[in-house]
Amino acid sequence: MKNVIMRRQLHVLATVAALTLGVADAGSAQAGPAARGCPTAEIFATDNTAIITDPADSRLNTRLTRFDQEVRKIIHAHGARSGSSTLLDGVFWSGDLRKATYERSREFDIEQVGRDGLHHIADVVAKQ
Repeated sequence: MKNVIMRRQLHVLATVAALTLGVADAGSAQAGPAARGCPTAEIFATDNTAIITDPADSRLNTRLTRFDQEVRKIIHAHGARSGSSTLLDGVFWSGDLRKATYERSREFDIEQVGRDGLHHIADVVAKQ
């Protein structure tokens, strides 16, 4: 069971993928100017820890509203500004199960954050 939890945490950490756009340089903690209308960064996250193999599973109907609010609070608490949040449906291949797994997640636009700050926020979200 502990091994499954550890793999799931690693999966969540991987799901909390961080894309930095317009970072000034690799050593900078501050973001450079992003293109007009583009967020400084994005993270993709979910609060799902279940392995869902049925695309008709009712757990995939959640809007993740409370999760959206929790992640926004984490973003603000760590000095960044949250932009829009988009609900996503994901399909992932599970090598262990040898089948597709389904997941509901959210994409969060984050502004006023550098690379290091973004990775810190993603780590906090993954631990929560």
